Amino acid sequence: MLTQQRKEKLKFALSIIGAVLLAGALFAVFLTMGQRQARDIARLSAVRGLQADLALYYNQYHHYPQRLEKKSGRTDQDCAAVLCLPFWPADPETGVLFQYASCQNESLDSCSSAAAPALSYAIAYRLEKSQGQARRGTHYARPEGLWPEIVAP
Repeated sequence: MLTQQRKEKLKFALSIIGAVLLAGALFAVFLTMGQRQARDIARLSAVRGLQADLALYYNQYHHYPQRLEKKSGRTDQDCAAVLCLPFWPADPETGVLFQYASCQNESLDSCSSAAAPALSYAIAYRLEKSQGQARRGTHYARPEGLWPEIVAP
C-alpha cells in the first residue's frame, strides 16, 4: 500500500511527465507549421524568380516562351523560342519541377506546353498553408501576379 506522501510524490511526478509530453507535442506542431511556412516562402520566391525571368524574356521578344528548358550548352539562338534557364526550380518538399504552360490569351483555358504566340503564361505551384485569400493547394502564377492574389510581383 502506498502512503499518502508517496501518492502525492507519484501524482506530482506524473503531472511533470504529462507537462513535458504536452510541451513536446506542442513544440512538434509549431515546428511542423514553421517548416510548412518556410517551404511556402521558398516556393513563392522561386515562382517570383521565374516571373522575373519571363518578364525579361517578354521585354526582349514581345511574347512569352513556348516552354522553359535547362540551358546546359545551348546557344542564344537555341533559346529564342524557349526560355533557357541555368536551373529549373522545383518544389522544396517533393522535388517536383514547377509546371509552366504558355497561353495564347489571358484565360487559363488557352494554355498548353507549346502554345504560340504566347501572350500569357501559367506556372502551377502549391501552398501547404493558407495565406490571405490563397487556400492551401494548387495555384497559378500569371504575368499579372499570383492567383488567387497573394501579392503582385
